[in-house]
Amino acid sequence: MRRSAIGFAVLILVIFVLAGIRPDALPFVREQARFSDAVVSHWPNAFFLRQSILERGEFPIWRETIMAGQPFLANPLNKTAYPFQWLALLFPPALHLNLLVIFHAVLAGVGMYTWATGLGLRPESALLAGLAYVVSPRLFGHLAAGHLDIVYALAWWPWLMWAVLRTKKPAIGLSSGLLIGMLAALLVIADSRVGLFAVLSAVVYGVYLARQQRVLRLKVLTGGGAVLVASILLIGVIVPFALWSSSLNRAALTPSEAGAMALTPAQFLTLLFPAQHGNVETMVYLGLPVLLLAFVGLIMLPRHLRWLAVGIALLIILYGMGVQSFLWNTLVSAFPVLLWFRVPARIWLMATLFAPLLAAYGYERLLMLNGQHGVMTLAWLKRTAIVWIAVCAAFGVFALFVLPSPLSGILILSVGTTTGVLLFAAVSGWKLARHARSLFISLIVIDLASGGIYGLEWRGPEQWLDPYRPLAERLVALEPARIYSPTYSLEQQIAEAYGLRLFGGVDPFQLSGVAQGIEQGSGVPLQGYQVVLPPLLGSQSDLDIAQANRTAIIDTEALAQWSVSHVVAAYAIDHPRLLLADVVNNVYIYQNLDYEMETSGVRIPDWPLSASDLPDQATVQRWNQISMLGWLVSGIGWVVCPILLIVLWRRHAHD
Repeated sequence: MRRSAIGFAVLILVIFVLAGIRPDALPFVREQARFSDAVVSHWPNAFFLRQSILERGEFPIWRETIMAGQPFLANPLNKTAYPFQWLALLFPPALHLNLLVIFHAVLAGVGMYTWATGLGLRPESALLAGLAYVVSPRLFGHLAAGHLDIVYALAWWPWLMWAVLRTKKPAIGLSSGLLIGMLAALLVIADSRVGLFAVLSAVVYGVYLARQQRVLRLKVLTGGGAVLVASILLIGVIVPFALWSSSLNRAALTPSEAGAMALTPAQFLTLLFPAQHGNVETMVYLGLPVLLLAFVGLIMLPRHLRWLAVGIALLIILYGMGVQSFLWNTLVSAFPVLLWFRVPARIWLMATLFAPLLAAYGYERLLMLNGQHGVMTLAWLKRTAIVWIAVCAAFGVFALFVLPSPLSGILILSVGTTTGVLLFAAVSGWKLARHARSLFISLIVIDLASGGIYGLEWRGPEQWLDPYRPLAERLVALEPARIYSPTYSLEQQIAEAYGLRLFGGVDPFQLSGVAQGIEQGSGVPLQGYQVVLPPLLGSQSDLDIAQANRTAIIDTEALAQWSVSHVVAAYAIDHPRLLLADVVNNVYIYQNLDYEMETSGVRIPDWPLSASDLPDQATVQRWNQISMLGWLVSGIGWVVCPILLIVLWRRHAHD
C-alpha cells in the first residue's frame, strides 16, 4: 500500500504542477471561468475561521460579511465540524486548501486501491482502479470548479465501502462499527449531498454482504454501532442545521427547482468525448479505456452480479434524469427531503466510483483469458472490440473536425482505438497482449490526466484578490455599515479579507427572510431558488456581469432598513437618494442618503425588526449556544473515537 500511495502522490503532484499549482493559488476551470467556489466560498470560510480564532479570539459562530449576516457554525458548507478544516489555524487559507486537496486526492486513490484488493483483485488490477478513480473526470472537474467539499467526500467514499466489506470478518465487529461510523461521518460532513448517495450505497452494500454470510444478528449490531457513532460525530452539524432549517428558503424548493441540472439523453453521447468543457454537474465522461474495460467486466461478471450491476446503472441513469424520469418524480414525492439535495445529476458520482472498480475487474479477467472461457464469451469480446474501434474512429473524426478543441478528437482516435485494438489482441492471443498490462494503465493515465490538465489551472491572488484591493481600501475609508452591489463588484473573498459586510452574496445556505429583504431592496425579482442573491439578471455569463440588474429599481429606504449605507456597481446609477462618493477602477461607489447611522453599534444579527421569517435576537443567541454545545459534543467524539479505534485494533492484533 505504501508504494501505491507514493505512486498516486507522484502522479497527482505532476498533474497539479503542470496545471500551475502554487501555495497561494487556487483551482479554476482553465481559461473559461471567472469564478471558482474555491475562491468565492472556501477561501473566505478558511480565512474567517482563522481570523476568528487567532486574531479576534472568538469562536466562529456568526459571520456578518455575507448575506446580511448568517450563522457560520450552522452552515454545513463552512466545515466547522470537519476535523481537517481546523488545519486552517496552522496554514494560510490558500496553502491550507491546497494541502487538503493533495491529501484527499491521494487518499481517494489509496482508498480505491485498498477496496479493490479487499475484494480479491490483484495489486496491478487494484492499481488500475485507483488510478482511474483519482484522475477521474468528475473528480478533476469538481476540483476545477472549486467544489473542494465534493473532492473531500469522494476521497472517503471508497474507504467507507472498504470498511463495510471488512464486516465479512466476524472477529472485528466492534472496531468495524466504529470505523464505519467515523468514515460515514467524515463523508457526510465533507459534503452532505455526496453523503446521501454514499451512505445509501454503503447500507445496501452492507445488507448484501450480511445476506451472503447469514450472520444477520452480528451485522445488525455492527450497523447499530456505526449509526450511533456517526450520530454522535454529526451532532455538531445536525443540531445547528435543524435549528435553522425552518428559516431557510431551501425548504420551499419545488421539484422543478430541485431538478435543475439533470442529465438529458443527448448528454450520454458525451461518454465518448474527452476533454470537453461544460457544467461539471452534468459531466458523464468516465474515460475511454475505463468505459471499455468496465463493459468487459460487466460481461465477465457472474450472472446474478451482472444483473445487479445493470440495475444499479439504470437506477443512476433514471434518477440522474430528474424531472424527465418517473423514478426521480416518484422518489421526491414519497420523500420530499430529497428536494433539499437538488441536482439529480450528482448521482452520476456513483458511476464515478463503481466504473473504475468494474474496469479493474474486466482488466484482470481479460489478462486471465484462457481456453476454459466459453466460445460465446470470446466471441462477444471480439465483437465488442471491433464495434468499439469503428465507433471511436467515427466519433474521433467527427470531434476532430467539428468540435472547437482538437484534443477530444485526437484522444478518441489515439487512446480509444488503441484500447479497442488491445482488447482484440488479448482475446485473440496476439503477442501484443503480453504488453497489455502496462499499455492499459498507460492509456488510462494519458486519457484522464490530459483531460485533467486541459480543464484545470491554478490562479494566484494577483487575479482574484489584488485587483479589488483599491476598491476595498476606499470603502474601508468610507466606513460603510453594509454594502449592496447589483453587479457583484465587491466579491466575497475581498469583502472577507477587509471585513466589509455585504447585503447579498453567493451561498446555498440562505435565510428566507434575508432573501425577501434582498429582493425588496435590490428591486431584482427572485425567480425561484438562486444560489446567488440577488440573481445576476441580464448577464449571459460570468464574464459580462458588469451589466447585471441594470434595469432594476433600487429601493433605498428598504436598503436602509437593512443598514445598507453604500451601493457599488460597475455602471452609473441614476437615483435621487444615491450620492456618488467615488469611482475606483470603473466601479461607482454611492452613499445611501436614506441610511441613518446607529450610535449604539452593530447589532448581531443586524436585521430590521419588521423582517418576516427571521428569528429574533434572543432566539438567535439561544440557537447559537445550542449549536456550540452540539459542536463540543462532536469535538469530544472526534477525540475519543480515533483513540478507541486504535486501542481496539491493537487489542485485536495481540489476540
